[in-house]
Amino acid sequence: MVAAAKRKIAAANQKTASWAALVHTCPADPKTFKQHFESNDSKSPMAPVLVDAH
Repeated sequence: MVAAAKRKIAAANQKTASWAALVHTCPADPKTFKQHFESNDSKSPMAPVLVDAH
């Protein structure tokens, strides 16, 4: 029982650490990203950040 509890805690800690490591910053400027979004993802609603990008 104790070993199973320790494995469960270790798995939860690993999952939390994995989510924390998933940080990605896009080097593209908003104008380029808006153009990409309009050409590739036009069926999805545009993010409010991109609406006013020039």
